[in-house]
Amino acid sequence: MKLISRFLNDAGVCLFLGENMSNRVLSVVCGLFLGVLALVVLPVHAGNLAFMKSLEMSSVGPSAGVYWISLPFKYTPIDVNTNGFVDAEDLAQDLQPAEFNRPCTPGYCAVERVWTWDPATGEYSAWVSGSSSGTPFELVPGAGYGVEIQTVYHDSQSHSEHVLTLVGAHDPTFEFSDCHTPGGVNMRWISLPPHLAVDASFGTPDVLDAEDLGQAMGGPDSVFQIRRWNETTAHYDNWVVGGSYGTPFAIDLSRAYAVDLSCDDLQAPCSECQWAWTPEHY
Repeated sequence: MKLISRFLNDAGVCLFLGENMSNRVLSVVCGLFLGVLALVVLPVHAGNLAFMKSLEMSSVGPSAGVYWISLPFKYTPIDVNTNGFVDAEDLAQDLQPAEFNRPCTPGYCAVERVWTWDPATGEYSAWVSGSSSGTPFELVPGAGYGVEIQTVYHDSQSHSEHVLTLVGAHDPTFEFSDCHTPGGVNMRWISLPPHLAVDASFGTPDVLDAEDLGQAMGGPDSVFQIRRWNETTAHYDNWVVGGSYGTPFAIDLSRAYAVDLSCDDLQAPCSECQWAWTPEHY
């Protein structure tokens, strides 16, 4: 329960836990969320718990309002385009604050664009929220995505600070499965569960940091480095897994991270450089 309280207080995440017939250890979590007392009881297991994230974001600053966020492994927002899959438009409309117009149109969406990384081409692309032309890209479970925040004019006022609410559930069976390819693009943006459990003794003691995450993912033979987008500096920070120079940055479980895959033989084909990781959780 102490660990759960830490998530509520530090990560802005409200965990909804309930009693399960096969696991009667968990009962009820009650905490403050956005200043409102939240008391919810759901019949779920700790492995596939439902959760709600409070994401405080701004359209101003060095990064021009771009944030890379973790999505729930089980994420089922309203299917805005009724196309049968979860896409970038669904995410943008789902994150639209309730006090603004819904569905939003270009210029009136708190999330102006949703960004994705294509490992096949090594390029970023974006979907303009509320757009009536084109086809929004599909969201892939486990991938991380960028959201670009904009100032919204509503009720004769400009709003540059937004609190976005993200609701979803964990999938305890989810596994990252990929490989390193020689001469290929080996960076992947990934999402992390809010109750991730890893050994935090590799980097800064008692701090979940990039070294701990890299070791949990397989160590330097599987992951070369971990990157984060720093909204304060508008630059990437990177940590080489197993490195001894500098201090690994702390991991915020509401954020997405870029992972550069590696292999003990960098010239070996994909079939010999497989990477598989099932995140453990509390």
